[in-house]
Amino acid sequence: MKTSVFLSCIFLVSSLIFANSKRTDLSDSYQQYDENLKNELIQSKSEAETEYLFYQARIRVLHKLMQKECQPADLKVLKREVVGGVSSARLDTENIVYEQMVRMLDDCRARKSLSQSSTPATTTQSQTPSECDLAVNLTEARRQDHNGSRIWPNGSPACDWPALSAKWFRFTGEAGSKMLDSCPAAYSCGSHIGMWSDDNMPTEIGKSMSAKAYISWNSNCRNGYYPMTVIRCSYKTPNDFIYRIEQSFGCSLAFCGMD
Repeated sequence: MKTSVFLSCIFLVSSLIFANSKRTDLSDSYQQYDENLKNELIQSKSEAETEYLFYQARIRVLHKLMQKECQPADLKVLKREVVGGVSSARLDTENIVYEQMVRMLDDCRARKSLSQSSTPATTTQSQTPSECDLAVNLTEARRQDHNGSRIWPNGSPACDWPALSAKWFRFTGEAGSKMLDSCPAAYSCGSHIGMWSDDNMPTEIGKSMSAKAYISWNSNCRNGYYPMTVIRCSYKTPNDFIYRIEQSFGCSLAFCGMD
């Protein structure tokens, strides 16, 4: 007779587990509770008591899953809310708490899944644009003279045309780390006319922006300008930019740099 009751209890537990398996996948978590659950069922004296213990065990599993995957549920508060609205036996209370916790876990998993699927994939910005590998490095210290000191290379004013016409270039070493962003005096940067720009520079790697290289001459900081394209090469330094003038320009003009 005891064997028959035990087998009936085991069949009841198996049926309830399979009946709920479509709602949320808890099978892995139940394995660690099998032995304890069997012992509880063997000691049960009625079908109602068996079901009560069964739901208690499942609620413990759900509570651990909620702690692991979501915000932990407060079982005391949950049961108090259920008891407040249900005037029935304790088995009904455990049943309702179990149903609510399954819904809570399902909702939590659904929200996490939606959040992950709607998060855009992060794009790696580590790859250097090919233009950066081809850029000419400007290294002359004269490019950081902004005070009109007439530092002529080889005794005559420098001219960046045609050497830098339609070519990418960057400032590095003694020339500074970027193009000058304030107006230089006449006869600065090793030439008659210094070129500078205070336009916005790109913030994203590989993104090109249009800007203007201004001509400072005749007491006019913006005596004219040349269209320019700027690309950010990396985030290794705050000013890792390369520049290119989009049309021919004359002499004697030179690009000014700064740190």
